[in-house]
Amino acid sequence: MRARRSIVAVSILIILLLVLSGCGKRKSSNNNPGGPGEPKNYRLNIVTNGYGTVEISPELDDYVAKTKVKLQAKPEPGWSFSHWSIAAKETPITDNPYNPDTYGHVTGPQKAKGTMITDNPYNLIIEEDLTIEVVFEFSESIQAAIDGASDGDVIVVPTGTYYENIVINGKNITLRSTNPTDRSVVEKTVIDGRGSGSVVTIINGANGELSGFTITNGGGTLKDVWKGGELKPHLCGGGIYIENASPTISRNIISGNINTGTSYSPPGLGGGIYVAGSKPHIKENEISNNGHIKCIALGGGIYLYEATDTLIDGNEIKSNSAAFGGGITLDYTHAIVSNNTITGNFAYIHPEIFHWGDSKAHYYNDED
Repeated sequence: MRARRSIVAVSILIILLLVLSGCGKRKSSNNNPGGPGEPKNYRLNIVTNGYGTVEISPELDDYVAKTKVKLQAKPEPGWSFSHWSIAAKETPITDNPYNPDTYGHVTGPQKAKGTMITDNPYNLIIEEDLTIEVVFEFSESIQAAIDGASDGDVIVVPTGTYYENIVINGKNITLRSTNPTDRSVVEKTVIDGRGSGSVVTIINGANGELSGFTITNGGGTLKDVWKGGELKPHLCGGGIYIENASPTISRNIISGNINTGTSYSPPGLGGGIYVAGSKPHIKENEISNNGHIKCIALGGGIYLYEATDTLIDGNEIKSNSAAFGGGITLDYTHAIVSNNTITGNFAYIHPEIFHWGDSKAHYYNDED
């Protein structure tokens, strides 16, 4: 009897120990436990090449296997979607990913050379960790990007040399390089006027911003201007021509815009920048080596006509040339000129700054 009781007691003790040893155990919460039949979660990483964004639906930190995901590429103004790129790996995209009405499966284990997908939107099923690059391309020209833009848009231009004469007509947009604060980027983002016309024309209420470019090789816009009681043709604004607009011109290199005419050529106004009937903010630019050769000219660097309240500050204005006002000419203009370095400019009369007619400037901390 005692032996039977002992056996029962031992059995109860063993059962209690087994129950207690199992109480602390819970099902693993590991996203990838690796055991057979256990659910696995995967990561999706999107890398952007160019300027644009990607909408991911659903957008999660990680995805349960076989989750359907939709990717929608949205290019910034002036840019267009090119393709998705998936690097070569053990598990490439298969199952006709080019059909936007179906889902491309991620399967393995065969080796791929890399996959390029042009569908937008693109649908896929997640079955592994994925890194997908979305590639955006800039427009065929800066002017094409401007033409397609709306008020308030920001157009970011990649480095390169653009041989064109651009016009911003009545649009309040920002046109800039990828990094206007980096001089090396500014030097490599070039708008070249090919020796003819103004490189950049901003007119008719275009009050946006132009920032971070090298603006060069402009010849000027031919315009009839009243001078000496007569309406005469003049070459105006080799680098930038501004009329009836008040943009911000910032952190550009405006250089090498020269009218190499003859003594019989039309007079020149504003080798670097011409401003009429406007009040722009011209700040933190380098304006150098602009002007007019072998013709009468005013304002080798900057020429302002009826441009009262124009603000010129923080610029380096050097080595420009004209007959009058090698650096700046104010013509019937009251302007604020502050914190500029104006030096080494050439003119027969007033090499740095020249006032014509009823003109006045408030100067603050300028160096010459």
